[in-house]
Parts: sequence; C-alpha cells; structure tokens
Amino acid sequence: MTAPDWQQESCRYYCIYKRPYCCDDGSLPVPRDHELHSTLDCPPEDDQICKSTGIFLNGTAPAVVLAKGNPKKQVWCASDGYCQEDQRCCPSPCVRRHLCMAGLARELPQEILLPELDVEEEEELYLPEE
Repeated sequence: MTAPDWQQESCRYYCIYKRPYCCDDGSLPVPRDHELHSTLDCPPEDDQICKSTGIFLNGTAPAVVLAKGNPKKQVWCASDGYCQEDQRCCPSPCVRRHLCMAGLARELPQEILLPELDVEEEEELYLPEE
C-alpha cells in the first residue's frame, strides 16, 4: 500500500485546510501542551485581509493586526500550544494553512433573565399515595 501524496516521512502533525498537509515537520519545538486557548476565537476567514506586511481584520479602524509580517514567511502551527497565550492557531486563506494569529475576545452569552413568578401563597406539594 502506498502512502498518500501529502504524507511526509518526517511529519509530526497533520492539519487540514481543504486537504491534509504537514503542519509540523519536526523542526518546531514540541509545545508544552496543546491546550485550546478557549477564551479566544479565531478571526473568520472571510474577514482576513492578506497583505505582504501582515494579515489584518477587515472592518476595523485602526486596522487590527492578526499576524505581523509576510504571511508566507509565518511559522505554521498544529495547535494553540504553538502560539502565545493571546493567539490562536487559526486557518488562514492567505497561505491556505494554520498560523498563529491574534485571537479575538470571545463574546460571552448574555445572562438569561427569567420573569419573576407572582406567587401569592406557597402551595404544598403532595405525592399520590401508592
């Protein structure tokens, strides 16, 4: 059985962006952990503006920098563990790979307020006799 054309002998981790690719060829230091930076979200791919000076978030003024420098020269990542605490390992259409990018603050759901019940008298609960 032959290996798929995307499979590499020295690959430590594979990721998928449209198709599988090697996102850690063994040249990167192994992260301490692969914990998800769960308080942050990845920027939507449709909102990423690709320039030779970096990746920017569309619709922000001043422009929010998601990744500094030429996207094609950024180090790929296999999990949030490869990134700084304020970053996420996110898919980017700029390079069609996963990169460490500034994470966006996750919007927490609004507290659900239930209407207060107007109870005049406290009723006793009776269980049916068996």
